Amino acid sequence: MTRPHVLFSSAALIRGLAQLSAVFALAFLPGYGTALILDRGDGLGNTTAPEDDPGWANIGHHLGSPSVVYLGNRWILTAHHVGASIVIFDGKRYNPVSGSPASLRNPDGTLADLLLFQIDEDLPLPSLSISKTPARVGEEVMLIAAGSSRGGRVTLESETGGLLDGYLWVEDQTKRWGTNRVEARPQLVENRETRTMSFPILFDRIETPMGTRHEASAGRGDSGGALFAHANSYDANPAWVLSGILISVSGRAGHPANTSFYGDITWVADLSFYRDEILRHTSPETVQMADLEPNEPEQSAEASGSAKRDPIRAAALALVLIVAVLIWRIARRRSFGN
Repeated sequence: MTRPHVLFSSAALIRGLAQLSAVFALAFLPGYGTALILDRGDGLGNTTAPEDDPGWANIGHHLGSPSVVYLGNRWILTAHHVGASIVIFDGKRYNPVSGSPASLRNPDGTLADLLLFQIDEDLPLPSLSISKTPARVGEEVMLIAAGSSRGGRVTLESETGGLLDGYLWVEDQTKRWGTNRVEARPQLVENRETRTMSFPILFDRIETPMGTRHEASAGRGDSGGALFAHANSYDANPAWVLSGILISVSGRAGHPANTSFYGDITWVADLSFYRDEILRHTSPETVQMADLEPNEPEQSAEASGSAKRDPIRAAALALVLIVAVLIWRIARRRSFGN
């Protein structure tokens, strides 16, 4: 998972970061993201589907670790910097289909950190619904990814003399789920050659007001993982929708690699911004057309009917000619007899 550069921030700014930026420069260092880092207990739980399951089985991983999401109809969605390769779901490998990878782009044509590709076999899984609107600021969301796990605790002294607590990463490619809250509205985030409309979530202690019961942050290998939100949080039983893809993390300058500290940001690609383009690629009609062999152009109904009528007209004309010849011959014989 990579560490990005924010092109512009929301009007309200990002909590904590706005205060820290006066003292600390944020680190936007290249590096790839793993399994979720959980604040709860020993950090080793949540390895089976949650009771309120938004799509646990639809999240798999690349052969080389990073996470992927199965949308349905053989389509995989992941981070662009992860790329297309062999993917694994429930212990089984699936190969990418040659020529199927499609990079998603912004309205101005610039590359977003999102990639679609098809695999060679359908999975017996439900299709995921993609959110039509961004996740609400303050909404509790669920993350599912397959990467590193939480290691030992680490504490650093800050430049202001205080202590900063966090955790080391253990790269074991374990799928976990966790929760967090949306911190701010989506904004463009630049990372290497990509510019992606993304929203931030912050890693908080579970006992703080913004902390959640299963508070989680992304780490190495979580790139391409899923973030689920509720389609309508005001419903009594709101449905889950796929709202984002985990793409990068940001932390303070000078922090050791492969660590997560409280206050670190996980950046999530806002899929509502790219929804129309995703559906253009993944709709059943598009896939069906792509799978069909090219056929000879079909005749229109009118042309087909005309073709069917032509032999009848030819036969009728031939019969008229034969009758005319017979009448002419009979008339001629009678004239000779006279």
